[in-house]
Amino acid sequence: DAPGNAGMKDQVALLRWVQKNIASFGGNPDDVTIAGYSAGSASVDLLMLSKSAEGLFQRVIPESGANIAAFTIQRDPLEIARRFARQLNFTNVDDIYALEEFYKTAPLSLLTMDSFWDRTDSTFMFSPCVERDTGDEPFLTESPLTIFKK
Repeated sequence: DAPGNAGMKDQVALLRWVQKNIASFGGNPDDVTIAGYSAGSASVDLLMLSKSAEGLFQRVIPESGANIAAFTIQRDPLEIARRFARQLNFTNVDDIYALEEFYKTAPLSLLTMDSFWDRTDSTFMFSPCVERDTGDEPFLTESPLTIFKK
């Protein structure tokens, strides 16, 4: 029942931990810099846009990866879930409830098959997405481009 962006929400949780504990290691919670390269750079860029990360860092060093890059945000996470399920021989992909049940009950060995992960394209199958605001502290409720236009 995860709404999405678990990896990004883990990064926010880490930054909250840093805010709470950095002084114990001689650091300053008002002087936190985050950095990333490639996909990590895109994460840093997305953290700059997320309301859930506000005030958790003061500076960023993003290197070679932007939050508006094609690989950064999934445009259609439901279609990705359907495509992945089809590759695992699940056919009832148009029934959202059946699809959810498939993922909840599929054995881990099926979801981690080598044949699926041995891909020849360079796109990311799983990446952050724009979430519906369900009140569960969403990470990102608008696309980066929409946020920049405001």
